[in-house]
Amino acid sequence: MNGPWDQVVQLIEQQGEVPEELNSLELISDFNRSRPESTIELVDLEGLKRFPNLQKLRIVGFEIRSITGLAEHGLLKHLDLSFNDISDSSSFGALESLKTLKLQGNRLCKLGSIAGLTQLVELNLYKNKIESVAELKLMPKLISLNLTDNGLRSLDGVENCPNLQELYCWDNQVSSLEPLRSLEQLHVLFCHENQITDFSPIHDLRKLEQIDTSSNPMGP
Repeated sequence: MNGPWDQVVQLIEQQGEVPEELNSLELISDFNRSRPESTIELVDLEGLKRFPNLQKLRIVGFEIRSITGLAEHGLLKHLDLSFNDISDSSSFGALESLKTLKLQGNRLCKLGSIAGLTQLVELNLYKNKIESVAELKLMPKLISLNLTDNGLRSLDGVENCPNLQELYCWDNQVSSLEPLRSLEQLHVLFCHENQITDFSPIHDLRKLEQIDTSSNPMGP
């Protein structure tokens, strides 16, 4: 019986594509089983070695646990592994060319090597278990950051994203917006459903256009 990645290769070849030549691969598992790849049981990325030239990879809604082998794909610029079962972030650091990284709906507890991906423009970590972003290194190109529905108590580290335009951090336990004080390019801030009592750090952010601070404790 063919393994899951053998099935992926067969599917690609049936579409008239050559795996070794592909620069983009999209596999999405949906509840309705309307896509042919939905029946494939992917739990790792071992088979990616058959796709050496990928620049864009989207594998969404499977049960990927192991991302071993991902580090060999240094050409990747856009990566979406949303709604899988990933808890280890150690392999992401080798992907130094990444511009977008979407990992919502996984089981990450810490940023790990993600914190050093300085070419990122968009980082989506919605609905994980991350407790701190203090590891964030200088990310001058990061424009959009989604930290919604994690375990954050602090936004320390976000100040290292000086050109950030969109920050989504609602549904956490954040108590202070002080790290945002210097983010002069911030346009969008959704920080509702937290523990914030003082909004003075964002009063001078003149470019803020969309903001939601609801469901926080009343300030003094």
